[in-house]
This record gives sequence, C-alpha cells and structure tokens, in this order.
Amino acid sequence: MENRIEQTRGKVKALFPRWYELRCEIWDQLDYDLKYEFLEGHFPYNQKDILIKQYIGSLSQAFEELVDCYTYSFAANKIALELEELEDRGLAGYWKYKVRNKHFRDFLPKFFTTLDYLAFMIFELSRGSLIPEQSNKEPRRIDFNKIKKSLIICKGDQNDIGRLSLKDREKIENSLNKIFRGISSDGQEILKRYRDIITHRYLPGIDEITINTERQGSRTRAVPDRGKLYAIGDGRVTYDNYAIPEFKFTDLIMLQEV
Repeated sequence: MENRIEQTRGKVKALFPRWYELRCEIWDQLDYDLKYEFLEGHFPYNQKDILIKQYIGSLSQAFEELVDCYTYSFAANKIALELEELEDRGLAGYWKYKVRNKHFRDFLPKFFTTLDYLAFMIFELSRGSLIPEQSNKEPRRIDFNKIKKSLIICKGDQNDIGRLSLKDREKIENSLNKIFRGISSDGQEILKRYRDIITHRYLPGIDEITINTERQGSRTRAVPDRGKLYAIGDGRVTYDNYAIPEFKFTDLIMLQEV
C-alpha cells in the first residue's frame, strides 16, 4: 500500500514541470492589458494622486492573482485530457478533480470579487458621489452592477464628479460593458449562481457530485432539473435527487474568452 502511494506521488510530481510549462503558454496567449485609460489625461496616474496609485496597484495585483487561477486551472485540464488519451484515467482524475477544480473554484469567486474591487475604486474616485446615500460614511457594500447603473445615470453630467470627468466616466462605462461581452444573460446567471453557492452555501461539484440532494426550488444547479431522478418529501419539505454534478466545467468556462 505504501509503495503504491509513493508511486502515485512520483507520477504526480513528474508532471509538475509540464503543468508549469502549459501554464506559461496559456498566460502568454492571453490578450489582456491593465491600462486604465479613463484615468489618463484629466487626472493623470502619477505621484500627485496617491489614492489612484494605491488603488491601481491593489487592483493590478488582484487581477494577476485572478489570471494565475485561470492559467493553472486550464493547464491542469490539458494535462488531464492528455492522460485520458493515454488511458491513465486514475491520474487524469487527480489532475481534473484535485488540481484543476481547486484552482478553478478560486477563479470564479475571484472574478466577481475583482469586479467589486473595481466598483469600489470607482466609488472612491468619485468621492462617493456615484452612490450619494453612502458618500459621507464608510460603505458597507459596493457592488459592480450598482456602480454601473450609477455611471449611466450621471453620464450626461458635464461637471466633474469627484476625480472623474465626463470623458473619464464615458471610458469607464465603455470598459465595464466589455466585461461580459459574448455571454448571454443565462450564462451570466449560471456564473453568478456558482459564485453565490460557493460563497454562501457549500463547495459545489464541477464534473463531480458533492451534493446530489437539495431542497426543491433551491436552484443550485447550472441547468434546473437537468439530471433529476426523483423527488421525495415528508408532506412539509420536498427534496430533489440528482444523478449528475451540480455544474459542468464546460458550463463554467464561458469567461475564458472575456
């Protein structure tokens, strides 16, 4: 038994260089640029405004961590697919369920959290004016969608709003509109549902089942009723039983082209 464990560990260890190599290849193929154009010109990004410098630095680091989660998860998935072609399904399962899923589970929550970071930065640069009811106190929660709606409302205002000019706000809105490009409203709902479940309920399965019984109407599945076997209840509460995982990896990778 001990020899088998050591052999498995040796096989996993031997693939770590390949994993890192694939991760670097995926990173190099990504087309992203952390240029916050809406901060150029009217309020230049320089030492004169320490608030902007600090928030940009924090947001940049958060984004790099997000890209790390993405690249490591997709590299692990490629290794799993290669191992499946070699019919080493046991080792493929390790890279899929232990390595890929671990990093991808981190990726989706971090994606939405990074949007909230961006929203908070915009709130601060407007000196709180985008959400007036919170402008004179420490905001308890600033969310991406609320900031986006506020920008649209105030976009026609010719005056500066905090540190943001009209031109700045137009560039911000244009940037925010690109974040979910190509993803349908149903797709956005699946991604948000996953984020809410992993943040507030439990660790959901990706291509594997963690919870296959849930209270009827819970809506924790990517596609409602897909894979449902039966319902059972005691006259007060009804539970649905499912035969497939809560989410599929292919359902969740819609963000890969964003």
